[in-house]
Amino acid sequence: MIWRPLKKDHLMMDEEYGAFILGERDKNGHDTIIPLFKFPNAEAIMMKYIAPENDVFAFNRKHFIEIQAYNRNLKKIATKAGIKKALSNKVARHTNAQLWIRFGAERPIISKMMGHAKEETTRHYFSVNIPEIVQGTRNVDFKALGI
Repeated sequence: MIWRPLKKDHLMMDEEYGAFILGERDKNGHDTIIPLFKFPNAEAIMMKYIAPENDVFAFNRKHFIEIQAYNRNLKKIATKAGIKKALSNKVARHTNAQLWIRFGAERPIISKMMGHAKEETTRHYFSVNIPEIVQGTRNVDFKALGI
């Protein structure tokens, strides 16, 4: 897999909604759309690490690291934080999908954000566990039905 850094032309500001990342997924080249406007601190973080005006990349190159180094750093952070789960960029991707699902995003939306060629690929992110059961049944009111 070839990793391509985020370029400035991948960042889009919509007048009505706010900031998005528009791009292609490295693994398959399919379009991805990520709604940055949903994350109030995203813009401030991006501005902190933004590349100089004449650079095509979104972030200053001095902040670039290889995926292997990124994953090593995640493992170090996990150890310091007392997290037992083995962390990696793929775990972060899966967690991101699970959080979107848990808070109500639908399969076609998650599929597009993740850059899946087929919506069916996204199906395995929709595993149902205790948090999903709790969230998914929160609005069910059996008392209103007399039960």
